[in-house]
Amino acid sequence: MKKILWIMILGIFYGQLSFSDAYIKLMSDQSGSDIYVDGEIAGTYDELPLEFILPAGKYLLEVKNENGDGSYGYYSKTLKVGKIDIKVPINAILEKKVSRGILS
Repeated sequence: MKKILWIMILGIFYGQLSFSDAYIKLMSDQSGSDIYVDGEIAGTYDELPLEFILPAGKYLLEVKNENGDGSYGYYSKTLKVGKIDIKVPINAILEKKVSRGILS
């Protein structure tokens, strides 16, 4: 165990560890929410978690859902996918925002 830990520490120190993908498992509190990665639609959340893989890099993850009353639900998170293999569970709780006018 100690040997593996030292190899990981030395690998990080010398930059020898390769960049890895991140396994994303996204859930939302609102069914029918659209999921965007860097402004591009990645899918729609419908009761079951949306699962996808992102390669190393920095991403803006957004979850949006029209409420039908001139408002929408919104969630955003910046993800940094780096040098270690990671599993990222995300539970997006959407914040209610007004898209036009005033809610009555």
